[in-house]
Amino acid sequence: MYMKPGLFMWMKYRSKRRRPERYSDTFAYDTAGNEDKHEREMQAAQRIFGLLSTEQGEELMNLWLEFERKESKEARFAASIDRLHPILNNYYNEGDTWRTYQITNEQILKRNCEIGNGSKTLWAYTQQLVHHSIARGYIRE
Repeated sequence: MYMKPGLFMWMKYRSKRRRPERYSDTFAYDTAGNEDKHEREMQAAQRIFGLLSTEQGEELMNLWLEFERKESKEARFAASIDRLHPILNNYYNEGDTWRTYQITNEQILKRNCEIGNGSKTLWAYTQQLVHHSIARGYIRE
C-alpha cells in the first residue's frame, strides 16, 4: 500500500518522539486521561508545527489532522500501525505493561478494534497476538 510521504514522516515522528509529558502522550487505557487527549494533542501539534516555516507547519498540521480523523485509506492504515506498535511491544516484553496495569484481553481488543478499519490482515494478526498472550500468561482473559 502506498503511503503519502508526509503521513509516513508523521508516523515516524510519533513512534520516535521524546518527552511524552510535554507532547501530551496518554496511557492508552487511562479513561480519565483520554477525555481531554484531543485538546492536549492539538495544543502540542500547534506548538511543534509552529516551530516550522508556515508552509511546512500547515502541511504537517493537515497531515496530522488527516491521520487523527482517519480521512483516507492511508490515514486509516497509519492509524492501524500506530495501534499495533504498543501491542507488539507488550507481546515481545512478555506483557510487562499489561501485567503492571492488569489490562485484560477484552480491554486490548476493544481499544484496538480500529486496526481492522485500516487492515483486516493486521487486525487478524492483532487478535492472534492477544490470544497467544493469554496462552503465555501475559494478560488475563
